[in-house]
Parts: sequence; C-alpha cells; structure tokens
Amino acid sequence: MKKNKRKKRFFLCLVVLGILTGSMAWGIYEIKASIPDELYIVQNDKNALDSIIKSPFITTSDTITASSGGKYVIECRLFDLFMIKKVTISQAQPVRVGVSGDTIGIYMETKGILVIDTQEILNSQGKNEEPAKNLIQPGDYIEKIDGIDIDKKSELISKMKDNNGEDVVLEINRDGSNHSVSVEPVCCQDGSYKLGIWVRDNTQGIGTLTYIQEDGSFGALGHGISDLDMGDLLKLDQGDLYRAEVVSIKKGSTGSPGELAGIIHYNEKEHLGKIQVNGLCGIYGIIDLKTVNGEIWRSGVMSNGTQESGIADNDTQRSETINDRILDEIGNWGLELTWYEVGFKQDMQEGPATILCNIGNGIQEYKINIEDICWNATDTNKCFVVEVTDPELISETGGIVQGMSGSPIIQDGKLVGAVTHVLVNDPTRGYGIFIENMLDAVE
Repeated sequence: MKKNKRKKRFFLCLVVLGILTGSMAWGIYEIKASIPDELYIVQNDKNALDSIIKSPFITTSDTITASSGGKYVIECRLFDLFMIKKVTISQAQPVRVGVSGDTIGIYMETKGILVIDTQEILNSQGKNEEPAKNLIQPGDYIEKIDGIDIDKKSELISKMKDNNGEDVVLEINRDGSNHSVSVEPVCCQDGSYKLGIWVRDNTQGIGTLTYIQEDGSFGALGHGISDLDMGDLLKLDQGDLYRAEVVSIKKGSTGSPGELAGIIHYNEKEHLGKIQVNGLCGIYGIIDLKTVNGEIWRSGVMSNGTQESGIADNDTQRSETINDRILDEIGNWGLELTWYEVGFKQDMQEGPATILCNIGNGIQEYKINIEDICWNATDTNKCFVVEVTDPELISETGGIVQGMSGSPIIQDGKLVGAVTHVLVNDPTRGYGIFIENMLDAVE
C-alpha cells in the first residue's frame, strides 16, 4: 500500500514539474515574442526598448556590441542572468513624409500574360478537348509565342487567328523559372483554333495613397496587388496612378466585406504618377511633380542638373522649401498632403489613434484604437490590429472596407502605419502595417 502511495506521489510530482516547466517555457516564449528582433533608433537612443519591454524581469545590456553594416546588437536578459534574445539595432535619421489618405485609381499591366486556368473546348466533331491540360498551369506567365515576345492578351488572340492548326510553342515563366511547352490547338466548330486557356494581362481598381516623399516617390495600399482568382502577387510590367472619386459605398457587415465603388479618370490631365514596384508591402512609384519654371522639380534639383534658386543651404530650411513646393504642385491638381514625422515601431502603443481616408467627402480623420501589436509578425502587412471607434465612419462604411487599404495611421503626431486588411468576421476591425516596413521595402 505504501509503495503504491509513493508511486502516486512520484507521478504527481512529475505532472506538477511538467506543468511548471511548460508554463515557464511558454512564459519565456511570450516574453521573447514581445521583444522585437530588429529596431530603428535615432541618435543612439539606447532606451528605445523601454517603451516596448513590459516585463520587470527583463534587463538590457549597458554596452552595445558592434555588428555588420553599421548595425548594433543589444542583449536582453532574464533576471539579469540568462540571455534570452538579441535585438539588432540600426541607426536612422528622422524622416518626414507628405501624408495623404486620398483615393487613387490604379491601372497595372502584368509582365507577360497571366494564366488563370485551362478549360475544355468543344471541337469541330462535337467532342470536348482540353489541349493545355497538364502543360499550362494557373499562375504561369506567357512571355513568348513561337519565339515572339508578347505581353498583351490581344497579341495572343491575334497570333491564334493566324493559326491553321500548327502546334504552338509557348515560353512561360513559372515560379521564376522559364519553360517552353508545345500545345496543339483545337479546331472549334466555327473553324477557329484555340488553346483552351483563360488569361489576364491587366488589373485596375481604387485604393488609398499613403505617403509621398520629398523626391516625389510614393507608397500606397500597404500590401501588394494580387490576382483575385489565385491570390498570387501580380508581376508588374508597368502601371499608372490616376485621380479617382468615390461614388458609392457598399457597407461592410459580418461575413461580407464592404467596398468603396469609384470612378477612375483615365486621362492625361488626371494622371498622378507611374507605378514601378508591386511588392508585399505595397505599390510604389514616382508622382508627377509637373514643372517649375518649365523644368521638372525633383528634390530641389532641376532636370538640367542645376539647383533651384532660393533653396537654402541649411538642410532643414531646404527640406521645408522642398515640402512647400511639392505641396503647391500637388495641390494644383487635387491631392492634399500634410507633412508628418515617421514613427518607428517603438513609437506605437496600444490605444487611441486616427486614420486618414476619403470615403467620398474628401480626406477626413477618423478615430481608431490600436490593439494586439506583433513586433515580429512574419506577415509584414499584418503587424497589428486596429478597431474603428469613430461613429461617423462606422455609420457610413461599417468600419474598414475594400478601397481603404493604405489609409495612413497617425498616433501622437507621427505617421506610424497604414490599414491593410479588414477582418471578415468583424468589419470594425482590421490589420495594419508598420510604416517602417513600407519604407524599408523600397530601400
């Protein structure tokens, strides 16, 4: 009997020890996750971590050890004894950008012709055939046909009109690798020959302009443009930004995301700039800064290489002059900018903030609440959760809707992020991206 009791006590001790060990391991994991892997600081601000580290059991090293590329490493210790994490520190200069929040029209052409899917075709004998099956895959980009470069759907259609049943050699790009495939077209009942593939070569829609920098470069959306059918990031060939206006709102509800419906003004006078990058953290390019005294203005330097007269030697005064000139130029054709200092991730705190967006009544500032900040999010445009608390915005849109992606987030007088996605089960909530992630993505 005593032996059985000892066994029970032993196993009970093992269980308790296991629970304690698991709890400690989970606690350490939670503490590590609450500390960022990387951090930007201004002027060797060693206290930048203080606003993030909430645990009284964590201390940071007094000395900063050198790393490669001008970066540094700070050690975080548990009870000042056990090193649990190293944080890479990069020095940065204060940055100011022109914050927008205005609605923009986006037109983008793909690099090559995107294959959406293959399909069966009714041949001249009344039987179904699928000539491209197992040869072409959704997500492939067709770049050549019979050795000739093509990048438009109309060019592919034109080439097939001249086909008399000969095999077609398609050069495709699949996941970054080039392949050549030979496809035998099917003769249809009307005598034409087809390959049986659904393709797309462009996309368009509306979104929100996040910021414009002093050199005229812009960032928008906070996430890349993906194909609606497949979800893959589209390979950009060229793209353009246009003025747009919101004409109606589909209000969001639980399980049904809302949407801003707008008109894109496709003409030269309404052209805002060129899209040069379609990346995971947004779309990027150059805004049309028009002309100053007949010359293109780019950060105080004219297109002929000479510096604009009146630009002060002092960097701060020069920057303000550039800001004012860009504001004047952009203001002439409908975009509004307000200059804000960029806030790094440690500048963000859970609590009240605002977003800037245009839902049809011009750029307005609406109240939100920042919650659930993830310093080391693997999905770089889902770094934190925002909740819309502004009664007016909830009344008009239900919260966050499609078309608001890229809406700048302001907290404590700094630009700290942008809205990226809505939570389908709760349209008052959505995800946001750290503004430093957007800026880093194009450096």
